[in-house]
Amino acid sequence: MIDKIIFFDIIYLEVNMVKKVFFICLFCLNVVIVFSQVTEDIKQQIINVMINYAESSTVEQRLMYVRNPEKCKEIFATYYSDGINGYTPKKFGNCTFNNGWYTLEEYVEARRGNQPIDIIVNRFFVNIGNTYKLDWESSNGYNPISWKEFNALKNGQVAKMRCVAILYESKYNGYYGIRIRDYIGNSQFTAYLDKNSEYGKELFNLLKDGNPYAVILEMKYAEKDTLYNNNWYSKEVIIVNYVQRRWYIN
Repeated sequence: MIDKIIFFDIIYLEVNMVKKVFFICLFCLNVVIVFSQVTEDIKQQIINVMINYAESSTVEQRLMYVRNPEKCKEIFATYYSDGINGYTPKKFGNCTFNNGWYTLEEYVEARRGNQPIDIIVNRFFVNIGNTYKLDWESSNGYNPISWKEFNALKNGQVAKMRCVAILYESKYNGYYGIRIRDYIGNSQFTAYLDKNSEYGKELFNLLKDGNPYAVILEMKYAEKDTLYNNNWYSKEVIIVNYVQRRWYIN
């Protein structure tokens, strides 16, 4: 099985020397290459669960449709502290199955600058007691430490993060540069990966084809001059462990 993230960047076209800019941007999250298709009946049942979840306007309602409701109840208390804005999903794409997990593509409206775009976000489901439940954490790229908090504190504490990783240029000897994005494709920072570590070799082998992948990484900010003989000009993010491919956890 291959989980990849595919970005289609902005394409600029000039027509008859008149500068006309056409914005084309599509972000596909966790595109699954070899998942098997499910029946239309199963797909519709999963869609119904997703619609009921999305249209819920209270924590209590949403907990009815998620996996691990007790754990999610604690998360929701903070995550939805300002309340829940229910919505009606715009459109759904493919629904696939692999190794006990169902993946439903949802088209979500987002913005890149001033331009509205559609983002395909994968929603992950499991069958529990003949009922389909949304795995909320993986479907929303949830991290206990938010990106804003991680970037603001720079305190050297290790954070386990669901993220999108792609091989990138490095300015330090002995380290690969890994560009890190969040679950809807927003670029966060470049993290540095030790070339000689076992987890570094494993992650490099995954990313060396140049494609972005959904992974779980442990990262932290490092102080200047703290690693080997590299000259860290300022605090940089380093990857201290490659936990796994894909965002859902059995």
